[in-house]
Amino acid sequence: MRQIADLLPNLISDDTLQNQKAAFVAHSMNKGTISPVQTLGQTPAGPMLGGKQSQVCVKTGYINEDEIFVTKVAGGGAEGYGNTGIVLVSSQRSLQPQYVLQDNAILTEIRTAAATALASRYFLPKKVTRIGLFGGGVQAFWQLRFLTLVTDCRDVVLKTRSQSTAEAFL
Repeated sequence: MRQIADLLPNLISDDTLQNQKAAFVAHSMNKGTISPVQTLGQTPAGPMLGGKQSQVCVKTGYINEDEIFVTKVAGGGAEGYGNTGIVLVSSQRSLQPQYVLQDNAILTEIRTAAATALASRYFLPKKVTRIGLFGGGVQAFWQLRFLTLVTDCRDVVLKTRSQSTAEAFL
């Protein structure tokens, strides 16, 4: 079984940015269908056993007349556990599952970072002299890597709530 970790370096690419752009364009032209998010564990629903902050979201969507649709189940906030998630890729024709990806929410992190880099490509000044990051978590990790696709700037200022977070980031 192929591990998603093996694919991660290949995802930091202009192809990922172009796919993100195509998704935004399709969505803005009403060529995509996104169902309302179902959330378990938030009020008014009953609490989950993972703790007060635990929740699971189910998200579905597809590009109209494309070959696939996607269902994502993402969980987070359970005490003592990190984020988790799976992505189910199914055929729009047969409705049969084609792939199951246990990504532990990493594809969400990559999608968010790619969207930020894509926006940065259009709105950054021509000459960037410094990049500022607030927080040293997983999102900062991916944001910085995707920004290498849109700027040559490598001077980074990192602001975190703790020295240990900053040291772990470096």
